[in-house]
Amino acid sequence: MAKNQRGRGRRWTDGEVALLKELYPECPLPEISKRLNRTVGAIENRAHQLGIKRKTYLDKLWTAEELQLLRELYPISNDIQYIAKRVGRSPSTIRAKAHSLGFVKRRRTYDL
Repeated sequence: MAKNQRGRGRRWTDGEVALLKELYPECPLPEISKRLNRTVGAIENRAHQLGIKRKTYLDKLWTAEELQLLRELYPISNDIQYIAKRVGRSPSTIRAKAHSLGFVKRRRTYDL
């Protein structure tokens, strides 16, 4: 592999970056490495520079129905235990997922 002037590996092409963005979230790193003819370390470094994240195991486990229920209940209910029971997840998982999705609680307004 030819090195550039700074002693690093070859530059990433636009096509390689596009393929990395497509594959990195779910594809095994050794497979990406083989397809791009780059080391796993180079792939991880470039993905980090581009802000590309891998999907976590728990992200794959949430169903559309669970997410919809969380989307409906989280903003209006102050009872995390209730939401957890309805969704079928632990309260800490509910909080973490709601936070990762940017959900916020609505503030109650009181008439005086």
